Amino acid sequence: MNAPWTFERFAPGQSFGSWRWTPDRDAFARWNALFRTCPDDQQTLPAGMISMVALRAYMGLLADRPPGNIHAQQATRVHALPPLGTPLETELVCLSRELRNERRWVRFETRTATTQGTPCFEGTMTMLWAA
Repeated sequence: MNAPWTFERFAPGQSFGSWRWTPDRDAFARWNALFRTCPDDQQTLPAGMISMVALRAYMGLLADRPPGNIHAQQATRVHALPPLGTPLETELVCLSRELRNERRWVRFETRTATTQGTPCFEGTMTMLWAA
């Protein structure tokens, strides 16, 4: 295990690389069993699964997080919803880190595209960082 990602290690513009994941029919079925917002024969990634894609990338690329972080905010802009089974690649970048009222805030950007480079969605996540 690497050293945990502490607040001081983040820098605006810092890239953490990309995370590849394929939201397949099985992942959709498990997600839809929880939320029941889509027909079972849905062919494209539901908009509700976008957060799941972004958070999988965040958790995979920053696996050495300190315990106690709080996911405070997320916003997304959709370009296209890919067909289920399409391999996706999500890049994670630090947008900012800010100390406010003795609280450590870190803001990330995610950019998700197909592995062929077609943009799908992008977004921001704001975390209250524990250490």
